[in-house]
Amino acid sequence: MIRKVLFPLLLLVGLLTGFPPSLQAQWTDAAQVSVLTCAPGDELYSIFGHSALRVQDLAQRPAVDRVFNYGTFQFSDGFYARFLRGELVYTLSAAPYHHFQREYFDAGRGMREQTLDLTPLQVAKVAEFLYWNARPENRDYRYAFFYDNCSSRILDVLRGVLRDELHVPCPVRADSSFRQLLWPNLGAVPAVRFGMDIVLGMPADAKLGACGDAYLPDHLFIHLDEATLVDSLGRRPLVRRTESLLPHLLDREPEGAGWPVAAAWLLLLIIAVEWRTGRRAISVVLPWISGLTGLLMAALWFATAHTDTRLNLNLLWAFPGLLLPWRKLRRASAWAAASFALLFVVFEFLPSPPQSLHGATFPLALALVFCIRPWEE
Repeated sequence: MIRKVLFPLLLLVGLLTGFPPSLQAQWTDAAQVSVLTCAPGDELYSIFGHSALRVQDLAQRPAVDRVFNYGTFQFSDGFYARFLRGELVYTLSAAPYHHFQREYFDAGRGMREQTLDLTPLQVAKVAEFLYWNARPENRDYRYAFFYDNCSSRILDVLRGVLRDELHVPCPVRADSSFRQLLWPNLGAVPAVRFGMDIVLGMPADAKLGACGDAYLPDHLFIHLDEATLVDSLGRRPLVRRTESLLPHLLDREPEGAGWPVAAAWLLLLIIAVEWRTGRRAISVVLPWISGLTGLLMAALWFATAHTDTRLNLNLLWAFPGLLLPWRKLRRASAWAAASFALLFVVFEFLPSPPQSLHGATFPLALALVFCIRPWEE
């Protein structure tokens, strides 16, 4: 909600006060704006792909060909600490196109370009806003993966600058959630999907609404391809042409076998054997691991600026109280884990449960019950 108010205000300030009238005269009729959609990479931060805006005016001297990238960040200055606190700051950078292209060429990542069918005046407005937004005093923003990132910002820029002339026919998506759209990109890394599924709470299961899926570059690509412009030239598609600039050379990783689920069931079997034989090995360690996991979940809920890690039902089985030695508290934690297992079964029969629960959490919850054995005095 805050982004929906602040970013249009930033656009308005830039459009009203940021651009000298003489600047518009610098852009020739050959100037154009395009959207670059980059394929996923091997690194975790790149598995969802990337989007950027390109501004060209090859008739100028010297020629202009720059990429405006809302996905720039630095690993220095406590990057991981800021990430965990939900205070990650991203930057709009402006760099020559050949530098941007070289980076993706070296990485073997494909790149597609959608050239927008804008009038010279519309091109000038978009370009001038981007140059203004890239100034040191304007370029930083608080990153929010689902709501404010390199992809969603592009749609915000185009809507804010072109205003009523741009029509993006985003359907109201009540058939999917923010969490569910992540899964196709995480099929080859099941451990990462497991980790993301257990730390994300109910807000990640909110329905997407109109254009809510534009936080993913491939979905933004589709929305732009279906968008239209209505101005003095009449109604026409927003995208004039689409072309492939770089081939995708990375092999697509095969879908994971869902080994976290298989590992959780194997763990439950081992703990059941320990319970039957009266031995304790993994049964002693698992509650501590679960308690530490729950402590992280609780910290992400209560001690950070993250909103999508709140209201997390996984805290029923990964309860931080498991780290404390009090028998009554540990027994209560075991019954909470049993309640979670029952909730998991109930959710399986609901068409739209309030939170999607990972398949590995059911056997994990049962395993914790057998570890603590709350029925024993």
